[in-house]
Formats: sequence, C-alpha cells, structure tokens
Amino acid sequence: TINHLVENEAKVILISHFGQPKEKDIKYSLKPIGLKLEKLLDKNVKFLDDCKGGKIEKEIENMKAGQVVLLENLRFYPGEKENDLKFAKALAKLGDIYISEAFSVAHRNHASIASLPKLIPSGIGFLFGREIMALTKVKQNPARPLVVIIGGIKISSKIKVIEKFLSKADHLLLGGKIANIILRVKGICLGKPWPEEDVIKIIEKLKLTDTKIHLPVDVVVSPNESGEVYIRETGPGSVRKEEGIFDIGPETIKTFKKIIEEGKTIIWSGALGMAENEKFR
Repeated sequence: TINHLVENEAKVILISHFGQPKEKDIKYSLKPIGLKLEKLLDKNVKFLDDCKGGKIEKEIENMKAGQVVLLENLRFYPGEKENDLKFAKALAKLGDIYISEAFSVAHRNHASIASLPKLIPSGIGFLFGREIMALTKVKQNPARPLVVIIGGIKISSKIKVIEKFLSKADHLLLGGKIANIILRVKGICLGKPWPEEDVIKIIEKLKLTDTKIHLPVDVVVSPNESGEVYIRETGPGSVRKEEGIFDIGPETIKTFKKIIEEGKTIIWSGALGMAENEKFR
C-alpha cells in the first residue's frame, strides 16, 4: 500500500501505535520502526517526534509528493484509547484521505480506528483487503481440515470466537488464559479469577466430550509469572491453589502439532502461553 501511494506521488503520513504506554516513554517510541521501514522500502522515512499539533501540521504541509513520514506513537496520548473526538479531529487535520491497514485492531474503539475514518474520506489498504478475502473464504468454503487455534488473555471476546467456530471448525485447539478459564469453570483445575456470568454461560454449553475441542492435557505452572521460584509440568487437575498456569505442556504440544500438521486451513488467534517470559516459551 505504501509503495503504491509513493508511486502515485501521494504524501504518505503513517500513524500507528506500539505497546501500552501510560505516558510518553522512549522505549515505546516508533523511531526504531521508522529505521526498519526505511530498509524495507529502500526509501527515506522521516520520523516526527509527535503526532499532532501545529509543528506536525507544518512539517506535513512542507512534504513533497512521494515522501513518507512516520508520526510518533498515538498511544502517547490518552485520547487515542479513549476514542476522544478532539484527538481524532487533530489527526484529521494532517491528511486528506484515511487508509487503514490495521486489520488486527479494527475492532478497537480507538480514536484513530473508530472516529478518524468518519471525519475524512476513508478506505482500506491492499493487505486489509486480502485479510477480508481470506476470512470470507474460511467462512464460506475452507479447505479442510479447518484447525482453529485460540489463546490469549481476552476472555470475553475469545469465548465468543470459540462459540462461533464450534459449528465450522474440525478442530479447536485451546490454550492461554481462555483455556485456563474453561478448565476452571468445568471444575478440572483450581484458580482465580472467576469469569463474568455471560462467559460462564457459554462455557457451560461446551461439551468436553466433543472431539473437536482440544484442551491442554498437561500444563506448565509456577507460583508467579516470573518463574523464579520454580516451574513444573503437571496435569490440569493437579495444579495447586498457589500456582498459576503459564503454558501448555509437552504432551499437549505433541497433540496440537500433529493436528496442525494435518490441517489444510489454520486460523490462529492469541498466544498459548506467557510468551513475554522466556522461561515459559
């Protein structure tokens, strides 16, 4: 999309986010991403250390056709995640047309995603379009076996994905916090917190005897997420009350690996363990 715009002599202003900063923090700056992008595009990318305001507006006004500019992390401003209209309007001043390539966060109610496209003419990029085409194919006529891997920490949204794919997928491989919650509600393992009532209702409908559903048969546990006290492998039913589950175990990996190798269509959403800590990888 960027190359297409450059070739057609557009002024390309890139906006994005990185991490979960509480305030402006250099470790979440997009400057290193700009340097990487220069190598990928084989073209100069000018990095600006803010994403709104008079200084940025002037820099953009002075851009030349075909030039690429990367703005600083939108999440340095609370208005981004709060979907603040004033913040969205400040972004809208910077361009004439909005093109989204943020497929993975298109569901978020953030200013640059939900409000900005309403303020100026908008559309989607080539990659976003390919994502939609791929999902449409999966929905209508997937190559089978269709294997859906679901992990991560967003319980309320992931449980709805599981419910939706129960009738479509040949195999559902579950890990991460969503699997832990299911095991907990089904009385297989101990632990907290307890999920919301609407999540419990969906989990109660799940039949663990359903051959489509594959939950961990062994897990990696520790008293805390640092893994510094000890780490051990055990069955879900043998998790102690002071322990947390931080990864799937080796037997589960073998089972999941075999199913994935035989799959013709794979959909994967979310990590199956605490990938942030190398001890649990």
